[in-house]
Amino acid sequence: MEKTTETEVNSTMDFSQKKVTDQHMSNIAQKLMNKSCTILQLQGNSITSQGISILLDALSNNSKTLKDLWLSNNCICDLGVQILVESFLSSNSTIKHLHLGSNCITDCGVGYLVNILEYNSSITDLWLYNNQITDRGVRHLLSIFDEDNISLKHLDLQWNKLITDSSVNLFVKILQRNRSLERLNLRKCNISINGKMQLLQAVAEKKDFKLII
Repeated sequence: MEKTTETEVNSTMDFSQKKVTDQHMSNIAQKLMNKSCTILQLQGNSITSQGISILLDALSNNSKTLKDLWLSNNCICDLGVQILVESFLSSNSTIKHLHLGSNCITDCGVGYLVNILEYNSSITDLWLYNNQITDRGVRHLLSIFDEDNISLKHLDLQWNKLITDSSVNLFVKILQRNRSLERLNLRKCNISINGKMQLLQAVAEKKDFKLII
C-alpha cells in the first residue's frame, strides 16, 4: 500500500485509490473513531466484506455526522452490503449519499438495501452502477416507492446488463406516479429502443426530471 494521507476539508476523509485492502482498515477505522467525518471516500480500492466489518464501530460512531460514503469500485459484494445496512439500521444513520457501484452486488444485495431504504428516509442518492442486478432486483428495489416516506431522488443503475425490457413497464409506472425521484440513470442497460421510447414518453411532461438512457 502506498503511503496514505487523508485529506480533510469540511470533515472529509479521502482514501480513494490508495490501494487500501482489508489489512489497512483497522488503521482507517481508528482515524474515524477519533474524528467526526461528513464525507468518507474509499472508492477504487480492494476492500471486501471483511474490511466493512472492521469499519462497523467507526461508522456507528459517525452515524449522525456521516452524510456521504463512497465505496464504489471495491469488492464488498452482497455480504458487505448486508453488514453495512445492519450497521446503518442499528445506529440510526442519517447518511444521504451512498456509492456502491462496481461491487459485484446481486439481487440479494439489493434486498438488503431495500431494508434501509424502507426504514431510513435519509438516503437521497444511491449509486448501483455496473453490478449484477437483474429485473428481479429492479422489481424489489422499485417496491420502495410504494412507501410514502421514501426520499430517494437519484438512482443510478447504469451498466447493469441484466436489466432488460421486462423492467420497462415497472419503471414507467414509477416514473408516472412518483414525485420524489428526480434523476434516473439506465444507460448501457439491456433495454431496447422501443423500451427507451416508452421511458422517454413517461417523463415527457415531468418538469426538472433527468432520465439518462
